[in-house]
Amino acid sequence: MEECDGSLLERNRFGWEDYLVFSAVLVISMGIGVFFGCFKKQNTAADFLLGGRQMNFWSLGASLTLGFTSAISVLGNTAEMYNYGTQYAMVLIAFAIMVPVTTFLYLPTFRSLGITSIYEYFNKRYSNRTRLLMSILFVIQTLLYLSVVVYAPALALRAVTGLDVITASALIFAVSVVYSSLGGIKAVVWTDTFQFIVIIVALIAVLILGGLVDGDPAVIWQDAQNSSRIEFFNMDPDPRIRHSFWTVIVGGTFYWIAMNSATQSSVQRLMTAPSNKHAAWAMWLSALGMTVIFSITFYLGLVAFTHYKDCDPLLNKEIEATDQLLPFYVMEVASSLPGLSGLFVAGVFSASLSTVASSLNALAASTLKDILVGGFNYKPSESRVFLVMQLGGVLQVAISLNGMLAGAALGTFTLGMYVPWSNEWGAILGTIFGFATSLWLCIGAQVVSLSGKLVVERKSVGINCGDDCFVNQPDIPDPNLVFDGYRVSYLYYTPIAYIVTMIVGVIVSGLTGWEKIENVDPALLSTLIRNRVKRHVKVIELETKETNS
Repeated sequence: MEECDGSLLERNRFGWEDYLVFSAVLVISMGIGVFFGCFKKQNTAADFLLGGRQMNFWSLGASLTLGFTSAISVLGNTAEMYNYGTQYAMVLIAFAIMVPVTTFLYLPTFRSLGITSIYEYFNKRYSNRTRLLMSILFVIQTLLYLSVVVYAPALALRAVTGLDVITASALIFAVSVVYSSLGGIKAVVWTDTFQFIVIIVALIAVLILGGLVDGDPAVIWQDAQNSSRIEFFNMDPDPRIRHSFWTVIVGGTFYWIAMNSATQSSVQRLMTAPSNKHAAWAMWLSALGMTVIFSITFYLGLVAFTHYKDCDPLLNKEIEATDQLLPFYVMEVASSLPGLSGLFVAGVFSASLSTVASSLNALAASTLKDILVGGFNYKPSESRVFLVMQLGGVLQVAISLNGMLAGAALGTFTLGMYVPWSNEWGAILGTIFGFATSLWLCIGAQVVSLSGKLVVERKSVGINCGDDCFVNQPDIPDPNLVFDGYRVSYLYYTPIAYIVTMIVGVIVSGLTGWEKIENVDPALLSTLIRNRVKRHVKVIELETKETNS
């Protein structure tokens, strides 16, 4: 059992072995980019952005896994279990649902069009204005998300090396820019594969070490039960509950479907596969990889609670945020094993490097195809082609930022693919209203949280007391004084944005004049309704001929 000692943060620092392992991972990551940039010829923008559409499914699956398993997941999942219990772990069910939905309902349409940026779809289906709107929103959302993705490993490095957050953030961006800009999507995918191995090895090593130091799973589970952290089936349908079975399953499923079906970084990876079948295999492999990584990080949160149940490092001011909990724990228990702390931090960095690199590559594709070419008609030649700390845990912030736009984008893509009579103004206003609604709820929730009017109560933790003594967070304000909309679970931002986008899109399309189905290219519709629409158009054409004759 850990005795509280405020000197731990200063005592636990990298040794030379840790720096060696950490540096080696960064050098190898950059080396892969140099290899593909200098020795593997990529003559066209398609080669650079889509890898010639010949990436194998297993490396693509590893890349997809790491692209969505950033340091936010590694650090945030652990902090979530430690602070609030296991209800969020039910999100694993969403991974199994997102694969068939993405591969059957959305991906075939994108792949049949052979586009580089998914927002090219809107130019073909509606107008260039719609395409520009979606692309600009994507760029803004990605830049905001990157700030959180970079902040998470910077926190980890600060906890174990003392390196300030700004310097650590600059290091992440520098390494990511080097290998993504030199080697393109191929370098991103292959570096992801290497980094996937690093993070798996690091997490398994910490998992084994945690079992040796803090006891077997039965002990860990019993401690979690005693502190009311074990909860999987809270069936209360109240949407204001931060995590219940329904908020996690419904909100989590919408979130992961949107992130895989309606974001450039994910679809761009899937477009590199040689066939729809290979893309589907890659997605199933990704779902498996995410399940493994998430499960380990969930369990490590409970392990950390057993270790610190009588001495919470946050209340004892040994760490600045609970997102530093896992690296702090690793530095403490792995201090006698040279290099392990370096391997773990390298794994956390790898997760963020992957997300940053794939986002930069996606930004390149969207900026080139949608904004420069589509917006300004600029056609380059082929050869030229910290507020976060106040916003809460990185996991919730990241899902909120991503979910708002991804939900609206998913709604707009659904409108285009499955509602053939929807028109340009329906798509534009639907997107704006869907995004604005979830943004309003998110900002409102953050404002009342920062003002202290809305506080998410942590599960019981102990500090400077015996085994049976737990200290709860004091002075929890009455949540009933806060507007109910601001209390809606952040996991519902994605389905709210999706539903509002669809409803407004259909209503506005009707008010401004339905699009004539015969004017819509069937290739822009889902493969599930394409043939039915073709038959309907033929009937209209026959009726028109009969009328004219």
